[in-house]
Amino acid sequence: MAFAAADGRAIVTHNRSDFEQLHLQYFTESRNHSCIIVASVKRDLGITRDRILDLVNRLGQVYMSNQLLFA
Repeated sequence: MAFAAADGRAIVTHNRSDFEQLHLQYFTESRNHSCIIVASVKRDLGITRDRILDLVNRLGQVYMSNQLLFA
């Protein structure tokens, strides 16, 4: 998480519980991250990819900053 935040990169993960906690930790400590996108494990990879691309295209980098999103 620290590496991605320092490099301005979003994280895509299936690990909802740990990354929800990290997002909350960053928020309470007033630390910034680019974005955390939680993807469902039960969904086809192609559908997950399309949903992530849709989020990026619709929301853009400014809105996605410091957000916890679900694809």
